[in-house]
Amino acid sequence: MEHGHRVWLSRLLLLGLACLPRDRLVDRESELQRLVMEGIQAHISSPLEGVREVGMIVGEAYMNALHKSDHALKFDHTPSEEGAELVKLTRPVDDQERELKDLISKRALSSCNPVAVTTPTVVVEKSHTWEGVVHSSVCSDTDSDDEDLVPYEMGEDPDSSVPTPPRYLRACMKALLARDNPSLLQVALQSLESLVRSSSPTSLQEVAVELVKMLLHLSDAYSFDDFSALRLKALVAITACSPSIVAPYLTDQFYAPNFTLGQRVDILEVLSLAATELSLVATPLTSSVHVPPSPTARGRRPWEVLVQERLKAKTRVISKGATTPKAPSTPSRFSPVAGLFFFPLMLRFDSPVNTLDLLGEDCLVLGSLLHTLGVVMHAASHAPLVPKMAVSLMDFVWNLRYHRSTYVRRGVLFALCMTMEVTPSHFLASSSLETAVAETMQWLQDLCVKEPDEECRMLAHSTLQLAMQSFKASTMP
Repeated sequence: MEHGHRVWLSRLLLLGLACLPRDRLVDRESELQRLVMEGIQAHISSPLEGVREVGMIVGEAYMNALHKSDHALKFDHTPSEEGAELVKLTRPVDDQERELKDLISKRALSSCNPVAVTTPTVVVEKSHTWEGVVHSSVCSDTDSDDEDLVPYEMGEDPDSSVPTPPRYLRACMKALLARDNPSLLQVALQSLESLVRSSSPTSLQEVAVELVKMLLHLSDAYSFDDFSALRLKALVAITACSPSIVAPYLTDQFYAPNFTLGQRVDILEVLSLAATELSLVATPLTSSVHVPPSPTARGRRPWEVLVQERLKAKTRVISKGATTPKAPSTPSRFSPVAGLFFFPLMLRFDSPVNTLDLLGEDCLVLGSLLHTLGVVMHAASHAPLVPKMAVSLMDFVWNLRYHRSTYVRRGVLFALCMTMEVTPSHFLASSSLETAVAETMQWLQDLCVKEPDEECRMLAHSTLQLAMQSFKASTMP
């Protein structure tokens, strides 16, 4: 919420409190006290001074209205100009009406014609619930003198100017630590991804792990609209540009005890997106260099050019072949580092951690882990490590196939579907996996009939079709 909206809501709350009768407050005293205490705590914990001041002023007014005693709630703070306006609204309605009448009279005298001054009319309407709501209509004539005033250019305010984006990684890291400067922090987050992708591999490797650690523990203290997206893009860029250094760190920190469940899910999402990006084929840049014509073409005489054009017009061309050259084959960027993204995630899933219980109450994280393993398996397609990864993943998910959580069962089926899709058919039919695949197909057939979740049934049917197609392809001569 913007600060201006917060101030307007605070004014409405104070005006409503001033107009509300005492007996209506007593009827819901406990509920109002609970809500006011939660609001005071939320505002005081904010790093912005204006938000804290609004919370203290509104909290004082409501708590003192609920408890008419000598022990009044009083915060030790000096109100600003904006806070002083809010304090004026905490006074009784009669004082506000008297001040409003004086203000209307002064403005009417200054704005209307001195010869014929129209007396302002003030109407006070009272109902059974709200008393003292003041409605005023003021006579004001259009002042033609304002049209002669020339606007004065104040220039750019240095305090409200946007900070200059950092140009180097270390300067950006320093800006991320500027918790007392929200504008600089936002600019650093916006420019971090481009800095990471444009930096040299050597300079990035020096600060990659430290930068990832800062981003994982960075909190959205100022409620930026695009904070989560910018942070995620920066983490994916660092992981994709330095996978051999960042991937082992992320897989190790996934089981570390000093991380929350949200941070662990963020780690899995970063690994999935980085693996997908590394598996994509990099498109080569199109050359814009002008190729000059051959010497023979430049040396032709006019009649030779005319003959060639007539022959070309009368020649019937059946096929010209490929009009564009075939894209050159490029090695996979993900194949050398696929094992770093995959095997460490399955290494300690059953190890006891104080803040993580994958086999217990944290089953949502377990489902995200299975989905990440499936994405990494699909990204490693055609890699030499795929057979070994397929054996490990099938052993890993086999013990989780009857899990009570539907989300975990979906993750199991997704991982099996990716395994059947990318694993070579001759390897699935080999002696090392023939028994496991046959048992898996039997379980999938039962699942298509007995599984209560519709999405699980659809995934089981798709995985079963892929397995059957692989077996048919392996048996064909």
